[in-house]
Amino acid sequence: MNCGNTNEMKDESWLQDLTFAVDITAQLNDLNLKLEGKNKLITQLYDDVECFITKLRLWKSQVTNENSFSYMLKNSTNTKPTLSFSKYDSHLESLSKEFQKGFRDFSYFAQEFALFTAPFTFDVMKADESLKMELLKMQSDFLLRASILKWEYLISFHTFRKAL
Repeated sequence: MNCGNTNEMKDESWLQDLTFAVDITAQLNDLNLKLEGKNKLITQLYDDVECFITKLRLWKSQVTNENSFSYMLKNSTNTKPTLSFSKYDSHLESLSKEFQKGFRDFSYFAQEFALFTAPFTFDVMKADESLKMELLKMQSDFLLRASILKWEYLISFHTFRKAL
């Protein structure tokens, strides 16, 4: 059985490009699965997207410095060290810009998400005027804080137990 031309499988540069495409696709798929998850709050979705955008910046920095994606590419191919990873810089930059553009509406609510997620540590001075006094009272109530932290611990514990 003849499988056709297999010259690409011998071309280190082509294999490196294929590995880059597969690794980025895997990362995009992972993000997609996180975003499709059930019972997630919008703040969790925001965190997932922001984390991915930060990963893109990190990978771009690593590529620019010829760091070869600390775990991507370097560990998944047997490419020669003489191959350049900087050719992926523009692809990662473009992908990062598209994500920032596509999810720019999220950034408008970053402060509100931070307040909702961590009201006890949120900077009162950054809060909306109508919330400052109540937020200050809440942050000053140590019994309330202890009570909330206790419930968060119990919820985490029971969620962990169910996962086992």
